[in-house]
Amino acid sequence: MMKKILFLDLEGTVINQLGPESFIGEPPDLLINQEKINAFIQRERPESVGVFSAAIHNDRNIAHFHNTVKRVLESTHDMIVDNELIPTVDDICRCIERRHKLQANTVSQSDFFEFFGKEGGFIEFCRESDKFSGCEMILLDDVVPVLTVECEDRLIRLIPVDRL
Repeated sequence: MMKKILFLDLEGTVINQLGPESFIGEPPDLLINQEKINAFIQRERPESVGVFSAAIHNDRNIAHFHNTVKRVLESTHDMIVDNELIPTVDDICRCIERRHKLQANTVSQSDFFEFFGKEGGFIEFCRESDKFSGCEMILLDDVVPVLTVECEDRLIRLIPVDRL
């Protein structure tokens, strides 16, 4: 049986939205989709939980997430977010470069959003790392299509939160 890893999007999936500066300034509004997400977690029983969010551009955004959202998210959904499973948009750009054998620092954040989008970025991220060998990775998100990808020795599932 494959190890199951759940990744949660933030804005529009587990929280309403953050301030216009994306993790700078005001703490998040009320949590959303709590019952759906709790039921999903109980049904799927992931071994690990991470965050895959376009709002986390860099390490400063991760620090802000830890200071504002993480504890509330963990207590509401009775789970622990693995700090090693919170890639930044910059991290995802580096994964894309490695997967496609591109020169370092050639994929910008705008390239990521324009050419790969959330679903393409998640698939590239899951395929690039050896740590996901033999795993099933699931992304709950408000903007992805229903999609299942079997590749190499891993299974990647994208599930829109409104389909839960």
